[in-house]
Amino acid sequence: MNQETGIAIVGAGPSGSYAAWKLASNGLQPIVLEEHPTPGYPEHCTGHVPTHLLEKLRPKPPHNLIQNKFKGVILHLPDNIELRVSFRNLTTCLIDRVLFDSWLAREAIKKGAAYLFSSRVEDASFKDKKVKLKVRDIRSKGDRILCTRILIDGEGAPPKLLRKMNFGEVSNLRFVNAVQGWFTDVKDIERDFIEVYLTEIYAYPFYAWVAPIGKDSAKVGLATAGDPVQMLRDLLGRDKRISRRFRDAYKVRFIGHPIPLGPPILENRWGVIPVGDAAAHVKPITGGGIALSLLFASLSADVIINSHGSIDHIGRRYPATVKEYVPYFKAMGSMRDLLYSMGERELTSMMKRFWSAGILPELVESVYPEAGLDHKLFIKYLRGRGLIWLLYAVSHLLCSAPKPFLKLVCSAIPYLVKGLPPLELHPKGQIPNGLG
Repeated sequence: MNQETGIAIVGAGPSGSYAAWKLASNGLQPIVLEEHPTPGYPEHCTGHVPTHLLEKLRPKPPHNLIQNKFKGVILHLPDNIELRVSFRNLTTCLIDRVLFDSWLAREAIKKGAAYLFSSRVEDASFKDKKVKLKVRDIRSKGDRILCTRILIDGEGAPPKLLRKMNFGEVSNLRFVNAVQGWFTDVKDIERDFIEVYLTEIYAYPFYAWVAPIGKDSAKVGLATAGDPVQMLRDLLGRDKRISRRFRDAYKVRFIGHPIPLGPPILENRWGVIPVGDAAAHVKPITGGGIALSLLFASLSADVIINSHGSIDHIGRRYPATVKEYVPYFKAMGSMRDLLYSMGERELTSMMKRFWSAGILPELVESVYPEAGLDHKLFIKYLRGRGLIWLLYAVSHLLCSAPKPFLKLVCSAIPYLVKGLPPLELHPKGQIPNGLG
């Protein structure tokens, strides 16, 4: 069976459903294709976001999406070193991703978006100035052809459809292998702090995390270049800092998924706009993707709405719209590469010095662009002892990791001078009718 539509969206994750909601709120009728029976499954993401993001999000999320709130992070470093960093300018929270995705899809449907669940897009190609999608109905095993003028690709990682459509940028993407487990009966949980473990043994070149849900339950995971399931089992069973707390814990489930490291795809082609994990729209240092997925979905929808159906207009307008975010990705990507280039001991020494200087909280908060913080906020803390330690860090990094450090300096200059554009999902004049 063949079908035609004006706008199709692959994936009912945050990027796909948010784009669908915004398009439908402006009178358009997108079709969303989701391979799973319901939104939110499997629950890949931890769901750790600043509360500021939910407060500014429209439509307004229900409060029951929030599982927990955090006032800081505990950094676990080698040699049993623990740095407790209290946030100074933000609070973060843990959201239930299944509830969040389901709620957002329902909001899009209310506005007029159509959802086809259990519909997996197996192939994509270009024909007669349209995108031809081969869609498999997983329940009936039947195939259909859907032709669309405009496609938002929020398929997730890795982006198989983009590769089929010869997006050359896909070959540049890098990934780490992640796994997350849900546990109950965990001992000694500090509910107000999310935990990060920097360990080359179990989570190179990324990190491990413990995100408390309640007083004895948590989401626990890591990302690595190796086998993430085995590494997580080893971490929970062998690392003395964490093993005793999970010795009697009950594992509810394990889910694995790749995390894109970038570089992000900020291009579009022939009416196809990649968003979300498929385009590596994630924070380069933490791998968190919810905020940037929502942002680029919103920007994509704005461009489509203002294009009035013109593919040429989309082709010109989208790159011009997103180019303001290039300095952020370059600066944070360079910072991540610098961190990866340092050994455990060097990184620990650097963290301890920034902790002693009192500027570690601002450095930690800088990885949350969605919190609406001034990108120059931490500069005011670089006085006296803080400035001395910063100068020490510069001289130390010039000796120990000169190439990554110089790359960071060059990429950070445009970011520090101009800053990140406000991460607003509804810029002035673009709030859908009835939401002002």
